[in-house]
Amino acid sequence: MNELLEKVRQLREILRYYASFLNTQSFVIIPIQDVTMINQLLNDLIEGVAPYSKYISNNLIDIANNLYYINNSIHTFNPFRFGALGYLLNYLESTEFICNYSRYITTPWNDINQALVNLFKEASMVSERLDYNKVGVVARELFIMLAKKVFDENIHKSDDGIKISSSDAKRMIEAYLNYELHDEKLKYYANASVRLAEPVTHSKIENKERMNAAVIAVANMVALISNIYQNNHINKCDKINI
Repeated sequence: MNELLEKVRQLREILRYYASFLNTQSFVIIPIQDVTMINQLLNDLIEGVAPYSKYISNNLIDIANNLYYINNSIHTFNPFRFGALGYLLNYLESTEFICNYSRYITTPWNDINQALVNLFKEASMVSERLDYNKVGVVARELFIMLAKKVFDENIHKSDDGIKISSSDAKRMIEAYLNYELHDEKLKYYANASVRLAEPVTHSKIENKERMNAAVIAVANMVALISNIYQNNHINKCDKINI
């Protein structure tokens, strides 16, 4: 999910750039290198979204096939598909999509699974300002619960050698990841997920945008760490028992 949302962010940045021109003129010629980049990002999105929603994937395919008017190899945007793409990107960054995505998150811990359900339920019922902080509290509790599930003070040590407090969920998870992961690229994505989740769950949440950021960050972190835990712990135990 982290990689999927990163593709959404990159594509949105490109669309924002061209939208600034389309607001003042009827069409904009798109350099071929940008066409190539947009097409690649769209293909990545189509592939990434397909397991979660065939409907959205098909819509992205339609947009990709009709995003441009082409005349003598000159590309300009089809404004209808350009607008539709912006709408879909908004949805892919929304709590609603992340809630649907949560159906595919399965962890070995029943209380974590229930807490995740509660997080999405609270986020979907927000109606006023105070509710945003309520969602933040649930997200923060889930962060701490997850850290205590995977952290073992006997083997997971901090880089600086300082003992990790039982209330320092961020350092607990970072120590766990640094011990369990050997692939540097995966370690980078995992630690980036923690670095995103920690500040958005520990700061005051005053609007829907920050609430969505907290929900998305925690959902990504739960899915990623659950996957690492099951690969590194449960699968090893299964092999031993064979």
